[in-house]
Amino acid sequence: MTRLSSDIILELLPWVDEHKSLRLISKTFNDTMESTFWANRFVVLMATEIKDLEQLLLKLEDMRDNPSSSQKIQKLRFEMSIIDRVGMEEVCQKVENVLPEALSKLKGLLWASWTDLGWATETIIQSLASLPLLTELTIDQNNWREEPALNLPLHHFRHGTLQRLSICTSYQDRDEYLSSLSIVLAHNPSLRHLGLTDSWQFPSTIPLTFNELFQRQSILRPLRLESLQLIRWHVQLTPEVIPHLRSLRSLEIPGHGESYLTVWKTLQTEKIHLRRISVSLPHAPLLDYLDTFTALEALIVSDAGWLTQKEADRLARRFYQVVLPKHKASLKELSILSGGPYIWNAGEWNLEVFNGYRELRTLHVEICEDDIHATSDPEKHVVAALVKRLVALPKLQILTLQPAFNGREGGGMSFIADGIGQLTQILESMKLKVGEVVSLIQVIVSGSRVIYVAEIVEGEVIFKCVQLN
Repeated sequence: MTRLSSDIILELLPWVDEHKSLRLISKTFNDTMESTFWANRFVVLMATEIKDLEQLLLKLEDMRDNPSSSQKIQKLRFEMSIIDRVGMEEVCQKVENVLPEALSKLKGLLWASWTDLGWATETIIQSLASLPLLTELTIDQNNWREEPALNLPLHHFRHGTLQRLSICTSYQDRDEYLSSLSIVLAHNPSLRHLGLTDSWQFPSTIPLTFNELFQRQSILRPLRLESLQLIRWHVQLTPEVIPHLRSLRSLEIPGHGESYLTVWKTLQTEKIHLRRISVSLPHAPLLDYLDTFTALEALIVSDAGWLTQKEADRLARRFYQVVLPKHKASLKELSILSGGPYIWNAGEWNLEVFNGYRELRTLHVEICEDDIHATSDPEKHVVAALVKRLVALPKLQILTLQPAFNGREGGGMSFIADGIGQLTQILESMKLKVGEVVSLIQVIVSGSRVIYVAEIVEGEVIFKCVQLN
């Protein structure tokens, strides 16, 4: 046992309940257990209420005074959203004084998540930027203020260690914010994931534009971005941007407008073949792009209902009958939502499309009001027919069904509750033969507080209702 490698020990850990006993076997076991402990432990620093400040101060002082333990911390999550500090000014000042000393001890920190920026912003940013091993940073500034927040001093991140950066924030000075982000890109050549969200609900008349990030600083060698998320940003893939996207595999750009349409034409021309795509609208340029290659693994469409009925019909038929089948051998995740009773929903006309997706793990579709109420016979219902096809897929794990509201005159949001009830009734009535089932999937009815788990009972497969907490 003392000669087992660390890799083998790590493989054994999930199967062992008494981890404390393993630490006593040998130094190798003890070191591996300690390494696993710190790799999976999140240290949390929180001050969302005045009463949290004293406890936060004690934690920070402990981090400062015990550097041998502090340097083992690999993951840090903190939230400091207190603004009204009346009566606690002395404690707040002590916290601000201890913060840089405490954070500077985190020499082994790899991952930091910072939510609800409230105060000590400059101190925290400078301290994190000085850490030698920080590879992943997430900043999420919830937009609960009446005014946009002060710009983040991101220009401090010049160490070059960042590999994943996600920022959701507002800004007061557009040019200053873009310039600071440009500095981050110029000094972190190992960046692989970039996620940028403009959180201000009343954005400037001049939107944040992605290509400007590559115009404000000289980036000596192209980034090798693999994942890009741009929410409420203006997207232009100009010549100075393309070199940084050659390795891109995942793109999320929910939004509307002509600029989003040119993205797909540019990717098609440059032969950049994505593996994961998340968009709002499935416009024709996207379908043109998807029609030029195979091996797409994930596609999320969140708002096809914004298309006109005529355009939706034309594009949906092309999508389901021509484009999607090209990726049948590789697709693992598919989510198509329209927000309306359009042809993009799963219905009787396109059920055959869902046959044969042998790699599909998750599927999220909407069911039209008309289809939900077409019949109460589970043997003839669209949902039952869809489920029967899907349980024959070898790797499908989760199916999410969502009632689609029909906005015609006489309709109403009460349909959603009725639709949920009808869908659950169909699932509870279904019985399948064991020979018809390859994967025992879970079915989620969006909006309900239950899931349905396929189980074999007395030679039949039924969907058992499990209440969620």
